[in-house]
Amino acid sequence: MDDITLNLDHQLLGLGSNSWGSEVLDSWRVWFRDFSYGFTLLPVSGGEATAQSLASYEFGAGFFSTNLHSENKQ
Repeated sequence: MDDITLNLDHQLLGLGSNSWGSEVLDSWRVWFRDFSYGFTLLPVSGGEATAQSLASYEFGAGFFSTNLHSENKQ
């Protein structure tokens, strides 16, 4: 079995910070705030679908949700 790594980057801190003694301008600064996101992983059987068919798959209207939820919240 191969290991798969998935990196999800919410924000980037900006380039050039303190490389010449100056900080990032406030207009380009990333301010840290609480955020949440979610995603769903679906199993795919090998050999049954091509990458192109998976990329163009049409999910039903009810598949995606704007409801916020967390298993960590009580």
